Amino acid sequence: MHTYKGIPCMTGIAVGEALVMPRDVEHHIHRRQVAPDEAAREDEKCRAALAKAAEEIDREIEQLRGYGNDASEIFEFHKALILSPDLAQAIRTHILDGHMSAEYALFTAMRRWHEHFNGLNSQTAAQKVHDLVDVERRIMRHLVGGAMLGFGSLGREVVLVAHTLTPSQAASLRKTKIKGFATDIGGQTAHTAIMARAMAVPAVVGTGDLSLRIRGGQTVIIDGLKGLVIVDPDSATLEGYREQERRHRAAFDALVAERDLPAETIDGYQVEVLANIELPEEVEMALAMGARGVGLYRTEYLYEECHEPSEDMQYNVYHEVARSLGGRPCIIRTMDLGADKFAHEGQQDGERNPFLGSRSIRYSLQRPELFMVQLRAILRASVAGDVRILFPMISVVEELREAKRLLARAKEELAAGGIPFRPHIPVGIMVEVPSAALTVGQLAGEVDFFSIGTNDLVQYSLAVDRVNQRVAHLYQPGSPAIMHLLRHIIAVAQKLSKGVCVCGEMSADPRFVLLLLGLGLREYSVAPLAAPLVKHIVRSVSLAEAEAIAEKTRAMDTAEKCEAFMSERLAALVPNLM
Repeated sequence: MHTYKGIPCMTGIAVGEALVMPRDVEHHIHRRQVAPDEAAREDEKCRAALAKAAEEIDREIEQLRGYGNDASEIFEFHKALILSPDLAQAIRTHILDGHMSAEYALFTAMRRWHEHFNGLNSQTAAQKVHDLVDVERRIMRHLVGGAMLGFGSLGREVVLVAHTLTPSQAASLRKTKIKGFATDIGGQTAHTAIMARAMAVPAVVGTGDLSLRIRGGQTVIIDGLKGLVIVDPDSATLEGYREQERRHRAAFDALVAERDLPAETIDGYQVEVLANIELPEEVEMALAMGARGVGLYRTEYLYEECHEPSEDMQYNVYHEVARSLGGRPCIIRTMDLGADKFAHEGQQDGERNPFLGSRSIRYSLQRPELFMVQLRAILRASVAGDVRILFPMISVVEELREAKRLLARAKEELAAGGIPFRPHIPVGIMVEVPSAALTVGQLAGEVDFFSIGTNDLVQYSLAVDRVNQRVAHLYQPGSPAIMHLLRHIIAVAQKLSKGVCVCGEMSADPRFVLLLLGLGLREYSVAPLAAPLVKHIVRSVSLAEAEAIAEKTRAMDTAEKCEAFMSERLAALVPNLM
């Protein structure tokens, strides 16, 4: 029996036979010239392949509707690459002027994109290169009539082990055939992890060189809670995990069955569980999973689909979301572009460290004409329901005041035009950088509520690039520093009677649900599929028990101790989840 440690990115247990995906699945393209009279035919073949690839992505996006918050964003980026006029023109030039074959023209054109992103020298850019490989494979498959490695034809359930998985490969996983997967590389926020959470497939990433150490057919256990991959387990371990797997499946079915029960502690304290969404279609799933509204509506996808979406386009989308919620909260975050989220290639401007550069509210304030369009659209949609505005990545009070000044100007413009809106729309900020966390008392005088973005708060507080595998082990939500910041934020918000919500990954992590409750949190915003789980955990404990857990962690000096303790208490209080 051999045990490998990785990074858990989707909780659950999977036991099965290993299917090892070979590392070398690239197409090997050789330089081939075509006669001038053949160039037109090659050009047409390539245009048809691009169209088929785009249509294929549209089908995959449709299949992902309602499966998560971030998965479709990945494929929208892929589609934008495929439909890029620059790519089409480059390929066409290589074919018609250089007399290259369609395959070699595509290969040559894609090399320029590879060079561009490699030249940016960042982990985010490295992820984009990974996306380019996936896109190139997809288009090439339609060109040559071959098939990428797929899993739909599997006749048995297996556990997939791979060096890495491209988004399209991950999307092809079927829970009826692929029970779980493990990869050599990746982090909690990498695309593979996003896809795993989107489709609720137990997964562990960042295992090192597991794919080289395992053979197809070996028995493998994926422990998506502890981040373990166990190869050739002994009989006792195997039987123990099979029982855990059965309990986990039964528990999930039970959670869904009780999704409409309130999130109320044993001793009667109410908690609100909201949903994180990014597409209007996800509202239906969020409500079906028992969420009480939308705590975080990401709007970036609009800018991925269209570089500068019009005011009417945005208004129609926001209005539909607010209307479909039927008066429930609808918290709309203004565009969080920059760093790993770009509306188009040109926005990057070669920033050496985009996570510390022109992103989020900084980008919005640098583009006030673009920002004002979104603010007016949100204000117009506010008449359809309980709409609230959330400004992301505020680091100093001056940024917040400037954003509010533009909001006031947007109100004046609408009023002058006789366009209805909600004049006293609530305004909140994301607390996701240390400066905001430490000055939350000062910021409280400027806002109605706070939303804690733990993904970035952990990243910026611990100086850990959350998409960099080399330091992934240092990305520790249970760090004493993070615990201190969370205590401070929640305590100050409560003292000043300001609403506070947690909308990052910690809010849906079973280990942290109890801790956050004990710290005083009364509002969680999670992926729709996680809502029944969070509500169940809240119903399983008293507030006193949660407060005792939070107090106990105060004295712990390492993230490892904190997280181990919370896992232990969770298993004791909510055993069916383990």
